[in-house]
Amino acid sequence: MHSMLDASILSAVLRISRTSMTQEALEAAIVHPVERYESAGEDGLAYAQVALPIQQDLWRELLRWLETVGPKLIELQKDGLAQGACIDIAVPFPDGQASRSVTVPSNVAALIGNLGVDIELTFYAVTNDK
Repeated sequence: MHSMLDASILSAVLRISRTSMTQEALEAAIVHPVERYESAGEDGLAYAQVALPIQQDLWRELLRWLETVGPKLIELQKDGLAQGACIDIAVPFPDGQASRSVTVPSNVAALIGNLGVDIELTFYAVTNDK
């Protein structure tokens, strides 16, 4: 497997968009706490964000978590209880660097894609100061 969580990745979250489920029902369905839940508009649908429980090896732990939660995500989307999902991986972009790349291993990308979940990489400017 590739990169450890250290300096190459800041964090990862699952975003569930346009869900008709309450926060409590969603947490029960995915058996994981929702860290952010808010109305997405006047239609009564909501947006939810789940912090992924990743400590060290991002890709291995993400695979393990998605193998557990993934089937439920498919079911929620199939049943129309959620209209979309995205894994957002936060990547630091240190000052002084001209470019930055992150490789998503093919087995991770394949699993995420098979779940109907998008992958988003968000780059955050960080300073080299400790």
